[in-house]
Order: sequence, then C-alpha cells, then structure tokens
Amino acid sequence: MERCITVHVRDLDFNVVDHGGSGEVIVCIHGLTANAHFFDSLASEWVKDYRVLSYDLRGRGNSSKPAAGYSLKEHAEDLVEILRALKLENVIVVGHSLGAMIASYFTAHYSRFVKRLILIDGGANLDERVISALTPSINRLDHQYESYQTFLSKMKETDFFKPWHQGLERYFNYDVHHMENGSVQPKVRKVTIEEELKNLLAAEITMLHEKINVPVLIFFAPDCLYDKEAFVISKQQCNELVSRYKNYELIEIPQSNHFSIAIHFAKEVAASTKTFIEQVCNLHATTGRYNSDNS
Repeated sequence: MERCITVHVRDLDFNVVDHGGSGEVIVCIHGLTANAHFFDSLASEWVKDYRVLSYDLRGRGNSSKPAAGYSLKEHAEDLVEILRALKLENVIVVGHSLGAMIASYFTAHYSRFVKRLILIDGGANLDERVISALTPSINRLDHQYESYQTFLSKMKETDFFKPWHQGLERYFNYDVHHMENGSVQPKVRKVTIEEELKNLLAAEITMLHEKINVPVLIFFAPDCLYDKEAFVISKQQCNELVSRYKNYELIEIPQSNHFSIAIHFAKEVAASTKTFIEQVCNLHATTGRYNSDNS
C-alpha cells in the first residue's frame, strides 16, 4: 500500500512516496520540473518484485523550497541524508532526465549506497539546445490558471503526453497548488529551474562515469523532445558510454519520447529492468564480476 513519509534532513522536509512492495529497494529520482508521482506507472510494475520509493526533490512537489541550493552536489547530499534517515543503503538507484544526472553524481560520490544504477533518458552533459526545447514548459511555471481543468486541458494538448494516460491526471493534480478561488499554479518556481539549469550547464556530468563502478542500465528515448537536434542524452552519448565502460548496457525503447518512456512504456521498461537486475545478480553470484564494496 502506498504511503507518504516526511523526512526532515539538512533543515529541509522531503516528501517520500513509499509505493510498497518488498525485496530489493529501488529509489527513484525525478526530472527537472517533475515530482515523485512521475514514477507511479513504473512503480505499479516494479512493486511486484521490489520495494519502490520515490521522492520530491528540493523545490518540487511537497518538499521544502529553499531559495537556493539547486545543484547536483546539493541534491546528492539531500539523497544521502534521506537514505541514512530511512536506514537504507545498497539500493538500486533510478533517475530520469535531471534525476539521471543526479543519480550519476550520487553514484560517483556515494557508491556504497548504490548496488545498481538505472538511467532513463539522461546521465550525460547537458546540451543548450535542450533548454531551448524546454523553454515553453519552463515559462508556464509562474503562470496561474483560472481552474484545474484549464490547466489540465493545456497539458492534454502537449504532444509529449499523447495519447493521454490516466495516470497523468494524478501526477498533474499533485503538481499544482489548488487555490481557494479554484485557480491553480505549479508548485515549482521558474527561478528554481533557472538556477538548476545554470548549474547543469557548468557541470561535467559525462566525466562522472569514470568514477562509477556498479552495473549501469541506460534507457534511450529516440523521440526525446521531438527535436532532431535536442536530446537530454543522445544516442551517440549512450553508445560512447556503453563502449567505454564494460558494466554498461543500453536499451532503446522505440517510439518513446522523454516522458512517455516512463509512462506509456512502463511495462517494457520495468520488464527490462527486472532482466538487468537478475542478470547482474547471476553474474555476481557465479563470477564475482561486479563488486561495489567501496565507499
């Protein structure tokens, strides 16, 4: 049964969604303007075999919204304290988009907490063309909509979310403040995202993989942002990582975009994830090939 937990660390409150399940623990990190419920579709599949947690990053959802501190380093330090508070380590870390970048940083610096790393359409240096492609989505953040239905209608018109998926209604309902007069406004602030993007452009994310020595699975969305020039992680970047590091595996989900890969294609991603985890377990048990016992 799903439940929400408030974890107070680093003088901030973090909303953690425990989706239920048992066994190995999967911890999910969402993207730039998203929230913990972005993973609901995947979690509904994963809980059949694993315990699944997701959480709102600082500045998002129902987590605290400090005036500053939106960088990979701060997000990673938030996560390590959340895991310590929940008495968790040796978990499977899943990141989507910005979350994949955070997950890469976290694994590179706090490897004793990570058993396996799964990157969903992200995990490499950010291309400025991505910011241009995301500008319309970012600009809506400070907009107040006259009603939730007006806001939802706008979201339904967005190509990324077509065909409309029932699970998206819960995600977007949680994503906004519901005012007494019936209007709604996104919980995440535009200034937060602007600071985040500024720090991401200056970050050397691809180089983090030099320090990662756990098994890594990368999912690639070929239709990403429906822009042939703008990919949060390009096919070339994916191929370079897989060819350079022996513990890396790449799976392309045909016809998926940056968002649908985790929603409309949740069954495919979940099944591939399970296969990856089981293969790694078998390899470790028989050969000891993967050893992540460093700190």
